[in-house]
Amino acid sequence: MGFSVFTGSSARVDVETLETLVTEAFAAWEQADCGGETTPRMVVHNLGRVLCDQAEYNQSGGNANLVIVRDGEWPYAGQGKTLALTIVTYSIDDGEIYDTDLEVNGGPDVALTTGDTGVSYDLLSILTHETGHMLGLAHTDVQGATMEVEYQLGSTDLRSLAPDDTAGICAAYPPGEIGTCDPTPRHGFKTTCGPALPEEGCGCTSAPNQMRPGWVALLIGLAGMMGWRVSRRAGRRP
Repeated sequence: MGFSVFTGSSARVDVETLETLVTEAFAAWEQADCGGETTPRMVVHNLGRVLCDQAEYNQSGGNANLVIVRDGEWPYAGQGKTLALTIVTYSIDDGEIYDTDLEVNGGPDVALTTGDTGVSYDLLSILTHETGHMLGLAHTDVQGATMEVEYQLGSTDLRSLAPDDTAGICAAYPPGEIGTCDPTPRHGFKTTCGPALPEEGCGCTSAPNQMRPGWVALLIGLAGMMGWRVSRRAGRRP
């Protein structure tokens, strides 16, 4: 698959740092030990930066798997508690992922940090969790796993996978020969927002965090939205 970072820098995270951390986050999943010196059958590519800052899936035009840090007010529920949101558009028939968009809460209530000291909300931990969603993994109730639903403030534990995470990614992408790999998004790669051509037959619009009009939903599947909470409970590991 391919991913693309929004070209505009956040006040908290510059675009170069974000690209580096997203690459590291995906690498944790790519390099998971599936046993017998094997890794999951997948390759993730950075397809370059995009100008579009909206989570969207275009049925009749190109797309990009967006990664963005949103400054200002968080446009979704849970301003001070939701650290990130990943929207996955997929087929309800066979589960094929059509598009994924990852949005990180960079608002005033979330002090993102990118280093190994003075850690608050560790961006690499958040990205490792959320890229798991981009690859199709759901939350787990296994304590200590990267894909657990809650994050402990100040922790960097989620940067590395737990056995439950490894089992999940190896099951989703069983080891084997990859062969020819084309990371181009569905309907082509597009750096700007909106469809390449006007969609005929529908005058409706929808916010990025809502379902598309019903007739489109039947064609492209379900948009699954996965939020993530922060835990401040002492002693709880994510």
